[in-house]
Amino acid sequence: MRILIFAVHFPYPEFNGYSFTIMETVRRLSAAGAEVTVFGMHKSGEAFDFTKMPEEVKSIADYISVEINPVITPVEKYVNFFFSSQSLEMEKYYSQGVEQELLKVLENNTFDIIQIEDIQLSKYLKIIYAKHGGQIVLRIHKLPSFELQAAISRSKGKIAVSMANEIRNRMKEQETRVLLFEDIDYILTLGEADKQYIQQLFQNAIKQKVEGINKATVKMLSLGWNISLSGEAPVREKGVIYTGSLQYPANLSAFSRFFQNIWLPVYKMYPDIRLHVVSRVKPEGNMGNIGLSEGVVWEGEIAGYYDFLRSKSIMVLPVYESDGWQKRLWEGMACGCALVVTPPAMDGVRIVHGEHALIAKGEAEFRRYLGTLIEHENIADTIGRHAGEYVSRLTSENKTSEELTGFYQKLIL
Repeated sequence: MRILIFAVHFPYPEFNGYSFTIMETVRRLSAAGAEVTVFGMHKSGEAFDFTKMPEEVKSIADYISVEINPVITPVEKYVNFFFSSQSLEMEKYYSQGVEQELLKVLENNTFDIIQIEDIQLSKYLKIIYAKHGGQIVLRIHKLPSFELQAAISRSKGKIAVSMANEIRNRMKEQETRVLLFEDIDYILTLGEADKQYIQQLFQNAIKQKVEGINKATVKMLSLGWNISLSGEAPVREKGVIYTGSLQYPANLSAFSRFFQNIWLPVYKMYPDIRLHVVSRVKPEGNMGNIGLSEGVVWEGEIAGYYDFLRSKSIMVLPVYESDGWQKRLWEGMACGCALVVTPPAMDGVRIVHGEHALIAKGEAEFRRYLGTLIEHENIADTIGRHAGEYVSRLTSENKTSEELTGFYQKLIL
């Protein structure tokens, strides 16, 4: 079984959920005997040094990374908005250089399956159709229109909101066209919400008797995940952990909102508690200036990350924008932290409120739940223990590796 995985971003090192999802898929497919080629992109000046890749990573796939410059200038945004009907979210990931390198790969290799990692790569489908006779799988990590919807809520002023709405509508129209009419065999989602949304698109089109709809099967294929923890857990101390890349706009927006509306009021009630922020880079501006006077400890990048999670009793996961599969949720639960999460953080993971985590549907609930865990250590310990047991049981019972590799094997039979 030969599989080409075509990614928007080169997925190594695994700095975020997108890259982790791809590399975990590669690991499992390789373990099942598949020959995998990973074709990704890197920004100008950010090429990965393949000589630094560990041998255990090198051995599971062939890797290709091509330079692209997805940065959009203000002039390009202006010209696109007023003189084009196309979405820049699609346009900015298209490059003739990438297309030429992709063409070489397709001409010199035969693949049973080509998997496209996100809809922004749909402009390359034409060349894939011309050179590939096997199955085509589109995996949705996050629909851009959902992210643009969140940008609307952050826009200020009638003109800015109106422009943001227009940009989102263009993106949604192009997404719909790709999902319904491109010749794709399978559309995979990582979470239930995206699956239901896409299935509804097909159902609406069928009801309206739209012609030319493709026959793609929409399937949620949970990645699953298993964390290997060695040695005794460190002694837990009372503390709250937030983890996430604050270079990512959605994370920074969520953290800022959490800090202002949830953390500061809770910290006022419990001045001895500390919020440990695990992020490789501190944000610029006012958010980067907060510190111990607000109860915040900047931890930077942690070497013994899982041991660090195991050393604290509470973890918060404020996610306000649909962001697909949350590796952070699994990590916190597996390490026995008592989590307070927002509903979007759970997409793809079925957890029970009060047993595996506390699910806050609003900021008042989030403050109340966080205060409860800080004040009552026995509740935090119980939820954390149940969370760890649940993740261990789920990853072993669901047989996610067998489900994943079985799916690809069925495609070529």
